[in-house]
Amino acid sequence: MLSKLLIAPPLMGRELHLRRCASLLVLKLKIVTLGPPISHHGPSPSLLFDEMFGVNADIIRESAPPSLRNITITFMHHGVWNADFVAELEALPSWAALDSAISEIRALKTLTCIMDTDRKSDLNAHIKKSNRNVGRIPAYRIASDLAAAGDNRYASVVWKMLPRMRESGKLRILEILE
Repeated sequence: MLSKLLIAPPLMGRELHLRRCASLLVLKLKIVTLGPPISHHGPSPSLLFDEMFGVNADIIRESAPPSLRNITITFMHHGVWNADFVAELEALPSWAALDSAISEIRALKTLTCIMDTDRKSDLNAHIKKSNRNVGRIPAYRIASDLAAAGDNRYASVVWKMLPRMRESGKLRILEILE
């Protein structure tokens, strides 16, 4: 019996067939963003981030079974925060699709957003540390109040950009302390 499923990174271009998984109660997703400095070779970082958000919205909209009670999204960020990056993140069109897709799940009790930020280690070390945390609960603090007050930048963006979930009272934001 499958009751939890972790999907990370997004399954670009692949279909998931989860609708018939009647015992699936928890869906875990991961969204990775990189702050400055970002190499500007290739596609714009905002296009890549928007595609990641959109793919996660599609997974939820097209594949979430009616039994789903909790969605956990780990927002993993590596790098520096500055006003330009925050503005770019807030301007992503796929936030609305993500908020809409999640809010359409009737049985959903909670959307848990886990803020996993790291500015010190290199990106590969951060990813390895994050992957080691799968299956265990790292030390965290509840960041919903910090987000509402604007005291945690990434949490504040999530709080602002998921209005349907926030207004429904189902949005819970946690910040990893490790």
